[in-house]
Amino acid sequence: MGLFKLISKKRYDVCIVHLADARYYPFFHRQAASLVEKKFSVAVVSWENVKGKGDPKWPGIDVYPIYIPGKSIKGKFFFIRYFFSCLFLLCRLQARLYQAVDPPALIPSRIAAFFNKARYSYFSLEYFQGVEQIVGKPFVRMIWYLLEGFGLCNAKNVAAVCQTTERFLKDEFKLSKTCTILNVPQSTEYADQGENLLRKRLGLGKSVPLAVYKGKLMDNRGLIPFIKAMAPFTGIHFACIGNGELLPTLASLASELGCADRVHFLDEIQSSDFARYLKDADIGHVIHENRGVNMMVTLPSKLFDYIHATIPVIASDGPEISRIVRKWNVGWLVSPSSIESIQNALADFLKTYGKQTEIKKNCAEAAKQLCWENEKKHYLEFIDQSLA
Repeated sequence: MGLFKLISKKRYDVCIVHLADARYYPFFHRQAASLVEKKFSVAVVSWENVKGKGDPKWPGIDVYPIYIPGKSIKGKFFFIRYFFSCLFLLCRLQARLYQAVDPPALIPSRIAAFFNKARYSYFSLEYFQGVEQIVGKPFVRMIWYLLEGFGLCNAKNVAAVCQTTERFLKDEFKLSKTCTILNVPQSTEYADQGENLLRKRLGLGKSVPLAVYKGKLMDNRGLIPFIKAMAPFTGIHFACIGNGELLPTLASLASELGCADRVHFLDEIQSSDFARYLKDADIGHVIHENRGVNMMVTLPSKLFDYIHATIPVIASDGPEISRIVRKWNVGWLVSPSSIESIQNALADFLKTYGKQTEIKKNCAEAAKQLCWENEKKHYLEFIDQSLA
């Protein structure tokens, strides 16, 4: 099955299920820890790409990582193996409520809830029917649409990470009970945690303008246009924290443009280290190209990470991202595929470099509102309603 630990015989109050490595997705810990604070017993079902690496030791939280080597098992075979592994695990893992995060976890959660006489809810981190991987593939999209619709039929409650995704889900699947819960950091995550690490890792002084991107290195993330745009600005360095299929392409592009010494690639970091890396940067990259509806309406957690790190952002002008950037005046909005637009923003950033006290204050004020301490109330209401 791919599970390498014993399954507890106790009945958990809540089991959170998601196809992701818990170490790199802090919402796992935020949600689970919030439930533990309320005296719930909590299990988390995640995925690990390297055997034995995906099981963080969180007090009061039992993590069950399903091992599937992503490099050797891909595409539909990966999802088939995950489906049956997850289903087998959940049917044995007793819970009062299964919280499925995104469609791959939804059907196993519904089936497990049926057999274990439990309930299940749905938490959508993205508008799955608009993800770039199924754009232009009507048959594949139809399959996922049917699966998501079947999974949602008896869901006790549904939440999404932004208002647009919530509206799409509500309209497409005729849902009566939905809510929005932002995927934002807890303020304490960005409190002083000792020495900052990014510039030390890169060997850069404090006076060097440094842009940062945190996330998967994939097409449609605005990374290629950004490297092309930054190339003429010889003072700017760019740190890409993460891994993914686009890394060789990005490295080759940087070499061709003569800026390979200024584009740096670091492996993904655990969520507990986000603050120690991001606080070292001067501007955060959150540019999503408009291919697939999901990328246009997304509200990625990295935007809030940058805000909590009190660094301004250079961001795409999608409706959800732009609403936050404009409301709080925390950075520059660009047309995501326009090199000229990105260059104009970078030029403006460099003009104000070292004099961004006001925008940092804006980030700090925004962080006070856009934090898990506030969203936690909505999340706990979501769970209470799902269990009622």
